[in-house]
Amino acid sequence: PMGYYESKEDKALAKMAATLTQLDQKLDRIDQLSAEEKKHPLEKRHAERLALHDIKRILHDMHRYDHYCEEEQEEIEGQAMDLRSPYYQPSLEGGL
Repeated sequence: PMGYYESKEDKALAKMAATLTQLDQKLDRIDQLSAEEKKHPLEKRHAERLALHDIKRILHDMHRYDHYCEEEQEEIEGQAMDLRSPYYQPSLEGGL
């Protein structure tokens, strides 16, 4: 029935909206931090990549997106660990 698809899509849209709202809150929090200025763009990039990953997963679950890769989240998290390391040195090639 049509109602089933509408409610399923409504739920997916609500999840994506919640993901983006959460991203906005994270970005605001990062802006308010008084930590090293240089790290902020990288932390923002990490938050954005995680949010995009969530949105891809939501769309994939709705059979609307074919390029979702579950392992990508582990890769993003791994790069975040590098970011938090006191020995982290941003490099121009690769990285975040």
